[in-house]
Amino acid sequence: MSEPTKKKVLNGYKPKPRIQHIEPGQFFKLTEDDGGHILLMLRRCETYCYHSTGKIALGTEISPLGMAYGDEDGGTGGWRVRRES
Repeated sequence: MSEPTKKKVLNGYKPKPRIQHIEPGQFFKLTEDDGGHILLMLRRCETYCYHSTGKIALGTEISPLGMAYGDEDGGTGGWRVRRES
């Protein structure tokens, strides 16, 4: 029998959370440099996130509050919106 595999823990460089890490219907918070507004992603295309007052590039950095990275919160890696318990 093979041994059970352990969850991979991401060590080293941690990328910054960006709008590309969320999906339509999820809320995100911009960094304080960008105003700190909380917005809802309505839809997205290859380049932009569309919200109620316009569009923002998917590469825009967002606040890590409310986000989880790696195997935190039972995830499988990378940035994502933190699950509610």
